[in-house]
Amino acid sequence: VTRHFVRDFILSRRFVRGNIIGGISMQFYEKLKELRMSKGLTQHYIAEQLQINDRSYQNYEYGKREPDIKSIILLSVILNVSLDELLCRNDYLKSLEASVDES
Repeated sequence: VTRHFVRDFILSRRFVRGNIIGGISMQFYEKLKELRMSKGLTQHYIAEQLQINDRSYQNYEYGKREPDIKSIILLSVILNVSLDELLCRNDYLKSLEASVDES
């Protein structure tokens, strides 16, 4: 793991808690549920893959708990998405590009 990855991850922690873009708030837990459902996976299946109990995983989707970095990386592998997509950073980066283009 490079220093840049760790720095980017630390900066992205605010995206786990919520990312407001154009008046639309996409929370990490909402994105997590959306991605899981779009892949046709159950909460139980993902909990098994993370080696945690079902309730712990449900707390991620309800926004009551946040996964650690190891679990976030594993979630991106299980869901077959980039960390940026999982952490709602794609939309944020696109909004930054749009605001730069407008100036």
